[in-house]
Amino acid sequence: LRNTQVADPLPQPFGRILNNKVEFISTQFIQNYVGYFSTTFLISPHRPNSSLFNLPGEWLLTYWEVVLVLVGVFLLITRKDRVNNLLILWLIFAPIPAALTREYMHTQRVLILLYAFPIVGALGLAR
Repeated sequence: LRNTQVADPLPQPFGRILNNKVEFISTQFIQNYVGYFSTTFLISPHRPNSSLFNLPGEWLLTYWEVVLVLVGVFLLITRKDRVNNLLILWLIFAPIPAALTREYMHTQRVLILLYAFPIVGALGLAR
């Protein structure tokens, strides 16, 4: 975070409460976290970085994989057992380290999440 000062249009106590580092960092974290589940990241050939697994013009998931993953996530939520709970936790916690960094939508930082998608898709296909 830079130490540049910007004129705040709000009155002083409200400006410090609403525009602070905690609010900025939490907003950036939430945007980054949700972005790793977005269609721009998963099924768009135009991601902003040039990492090892970011092949130009290629998607991370194909359309049929997206359908299987959605069916698998639905089955994970509706059927409760230990394995399903572990897979749900895997999907929830996997993008957290990548969302804490500055570079957004970096493919190598969410490899552990990309390994979960075929497992959840296979679950959707099998059941």
